[in-house]
Amino acid sequence: DMVICADVIEHVMDPDMIMRYVKDMDPKHIIISTPDRGLLPAWFNSWDGPPYNYGHIREWTTDEFLKYSSRWFPNYTITHETSPVGVMVVLQKND
Repeated sequence: DMVICADVIEHVMDPDMIMRYVKDMDPKHIIISTPDRGLLPAWFNSWDGPPYNYGHIREWTTDEFLKYSSRWFPNYTITHETSPVGVMVVLQKND
């Protein structure tokens, strides 16, 4: 019924692989969190190259990640919460 993917997607070479896997499970609820590049301190965010966190393959802003998520889950209502450094996207399947 529920999938939680907490601070994982930014570490994966092909994030579409995770999204496809979650979509194929067809859960009622999905929670995905990831850092928000736009909320990171100026000395630690990167707008023109790879992330400064060497463990991250990519980072999104909240708007970028909401658009990306909505392409994968068009039949879900998407809401989000932000923290000082990240975004948590909550998707609930429309019945």
